[in-house]
Amino acid sequence: MKTLLRLFGLLASLYITRVCGEPWPYPMDKTIIGDLVFLGYDGRKSPITFETMGWTSDILEDAFDRYKSILLDPRSHMEYEMNVTAPEKLMDGANRIDKVVVYVQTYDQTLDIFTSETYSLRVDSPTIVITSQTVYGAVRALETLAQSCHVLKRVSWKKRLGHHHHHHHHHHDEHVFENVIVLNETAIYDSPRFRHRGLMVDTARHFLPIHVLKTHLDAMVMTKMNVLHWHMTDDESFPFVSEEVPELAEAGAFGPAMQYTGDEIEDVIRYAHKRGIRVIVEIDSPGHTGSFAKSHPEMMISCGKASDQKGYPSMSPAAEETYDVMWRLFREVARIFPDRALHFGGDEIDDACWKHSSKMKEAGFDTSRAVAYHVERLMEFTSTLGKVPVIWGDLFDRLMSDSHHDTMNNNSILPPTTIVQLWTWNKDLSKESDASYWLQALKRITKTHRAILSSPWYINLASKGTESWKEYWSVEPLDFEAGLDQKDMVLGGEAVAWGEHIDATNSITATWPLAAAVGERLWSPESLTDIKSAQSRIDRVHCRMLARGIQAAPVQPGECPLITTRGHDASYDDIRAMTAVSISDRIVEQLTHYFRMNSIALKTSLAGCSKRVSIPIGTHRTGPRLCTTTTRTKTCLYSGNGSTGGDDVSTPAVAIAVAGLALSPIVFWSEYTLATTGSGLPPGPGGALGAAEGISYLASVGIVAWSLKTKVQTGSGLPAGPSGLVGAAEGVSYLAVLGGLIAAGVSTLS
Repeated sequence: MKTLLRLFGLLASLYITRVCGEPWPYPMDKTIIGDLVFLGYDGRKSPITFETMGWTSDILEDAFDRYKSILLDPRSHMEYEMNVTAPEKLMDGANRIDKVVVYVQTYDQTLDIFTSETYSLRVDSPTIVITSQTVYGAVRALETLAQSCHVLKRVSWKKRLGHHHHHHHHHHDEHVFENVIVLNETAIYDSPRFRHRGLMVDTARHFLPIHVLKTHLDAMVMTKMNVLHWHMTDDESFPFVSEEVPELAEAGAFGPAMQYTGDEIEDVIRYAHKRGIRVIVEIDSPGHTGSFAKSHPEMMISCGKASDQKGYPSMSPAAEETYDVMWRLFREVARIFPDRALHFGGDEIDDACWKHSSKMKEAGFDTSRAVAYHVERLMEFTSTLGKVPVIWGDLFDRLMSDSHHDTMNNNSILPPTTIVQLWTWNKDLSKESDASYWLQALKRITKTHRAILSSPWYINLASKGTESWKEYWSVEPLDFEAGLDQKDMVLGGEAVAWGEHIDATNSITATWPLAAAVGERLWSPESLTDIKSAQSRIDRVHCRMLARGIQAAPVQPGECPLITTRGHDASYDDIRAMTAVSISDRIVEQLTHYFRMNSIALKTSLAGCSKRVSIPIGTHRTGPRLCTTTTRTKTCLYSGNGSTGGDDVSTPAVAIAVAGLALSPIVFWSEYTLATTGSGLPPGPGGALGAAEGISYLASVGIVAWSLKTKVQTGSGLPAGPSGLVGAAEGVSYLAVLGGLIAAGVSTLS
């Protein structure tokens, strides 16, 4: 009883059972069954082990590696800067967790809409037991486990040494433990409410580097979202490097460095698959296809002033070339993206444009006949390729309303397997609320077809300074009158982040943790409606993401324990360096991508850029993008606009390009210090920054980051160099070259 009371006191003083060990999204059923137990502390001799009973796989082994480092790293949990006198039992062997045992019941690693993600998790010292039907359920369980832990910064424990006959009192032997990772003995049974819990990213309005897509996937794992909907192409650009139709990206991408090769896409798909996330590609048509016109004008109708859609051309159903190109594209995409679903868009078709087209009149197409014909042709492709078609909701409405005066039977156009993604909302709010508008639309769609809801979850429209996440979280997707069988046609939903105002610099902060609200709504039980508890928990989502290196934005005032207690304590230097590593890694990745893609394009396009050049330092994280202030396009360096061609590259242009590349560490460094200190330039001894001082800073940061990075990768503290070992001289010379480039860059600019 005494121990219980003491434990109660401990919990009350920490305020942790209520706030910290609460996973997001909240599990279906969670019961605390016992005491606090500990996983580890600084210097623990025998760390926990992972074991599999039942089926194992590379997916599971990979998850063990990831979660072992998360679970045992005090920096990835909430931290409490306080001295705690532990209850006598806490540091006993009896309360120690020694192993995590995972029992996966089936070997099937298929990942689709029917994949089970159900799991049970039981923390009961000395063992944590996870049971799941599939490996993906086990991955979800490991994330819940990671989110159930927290850290006691310093625990003092008086060990009672027993009673001596000579003395009439007990002896105590005091021990102090640092960074004790604890959690409650808990039983959790969990299963998602909806099967499709997605995030849509748009890589056509702005190119998003691979590392940004992977960071989104990391955040999705943390919020148990399981579909990345990749809106790959649009009017503005066509970044997919197709082997079948290479000219589409050659002419349609923003530039050679702003393209995705098949290998890079497969890398993203593999990364997602290991985390139980499906990747569904969207190639939108017949509208939103302006980027096709640059290489295939014959399959387009130019719209000009007649257009509803900003004057971009539209695809022509009257041209047979349209379907030749689309078939080759679909065939290739179906091979690269293993998921059964293939999204072909169909939204915002430009009626005005088609009406004025002589091509369409000659072919005898009115608009509704043309839409039906286009959809029918693409449906033939998807069924030949064994794919499940996904379309936007306004195309569904259009086909349904046209069907009664059309000779074609509409149901034959839209196979029953078709999934409809609802995005529209009510334009005229005087008539009915937004919610009742899309709820009625869902009701209409689910009478015949499966649906995905996106209307209330437009992340890119979240107003700054408001608490949009509360609106997202409070949505109830099934709040319409229908039978259970019809409601089951709602597969789930997607948070959508359209890219007009989102690029690599703000993609993560604009999306997270806002999308987490959608993730919880689609996973947790309908009965979860207490917004007050959600408010304290979503703060934790933000903090956890920061702790794992995801630059999520805050949703309300307050500080993360990890960051506020960091202070200037030397033991946290390595955390900062780790942040530096993750950012510098990305710069390296971008530069290698950049040079691999096309060094000739760099030369020719520089010729057109030798006028006035502004290098926006500290604003673009998308790689060394040089923009002329004289031309309107913002991707002069890549696209070669105004190029005089040939190898006639002016010297200042080359110097500036080199400077731009050399300056990327300064950009990273300036942004990094902005993030950590609130000031854009690193504070130097004299408050100002001379070039020499800068180089020495960079040299030290570089060495620390570099050593840490290789430690992470190879387990050895020294970086592996060309010959397998790097001598100090070699390291210094590398850094000197970098420093020299930066100095050259600075002098060129001034």
